[in-house]
Amino acid sequence: LHVANSAEQVGSQHQISQALESRMASKTGVMMPDAPWRASWTCLVLAIVAFYAIEVPFSSLASSYCDYTANTRTVIFCLDCVFTVFYVVDMYFNFKTIYVSDMELVENAHRIALHYLHTWFAIDLLTVLPIDYLVYVSLSECNHVVAILRWFRILKILKVPSFFNTSNPELMT
Repeated sequence: LHVANSAEQVGSQHQISQALESRMASKTGVMMPDAPWRASWTCLVLAIVAFYAIEVPFSSLASSYCDYTANTRTVIFCLDCVFTVFYVVDMYFNFKTIYVSDMELVENAHRIALHYLHTWFAIDLLTVLPIDYLVYVSLSECNHVVAILRWFRILKILKVPSFFNTSNPELMT
């Protein structure tokens, strides 16, 4: 009898999960934080964060001792542009991702957006603003200032622990 009840619970949990996923799939504008594609997306964002965690300190140090060649600057600029697009898309996803509050899924798009604005939005916004390039264009001789401003690019590293906390989808936004 106990085994049968456990099997029924697992079956009912599975049915609830399927019903929830189908309900979410039919809703427009919101995303489940544990959707299968989301894990791949998170790995991609983590790879970009890892790139910046290595590149920004190295380029800051290198700018003190040598000047990058035009080709190196072009490659870094192109990577920054591509990665910024990924970060902007990630921000969009965060505005649309369901989260858990008081043991309940919050599906309301307005509440999701407000939650994101109050949690990670400021840090995410600083990672996508091209402050370093605006300064570079206006003060082309101030490589040290640009090197310091590039540190904004790695602020997203503060979110890394939340990427690994799969038991709490609230932190994934």
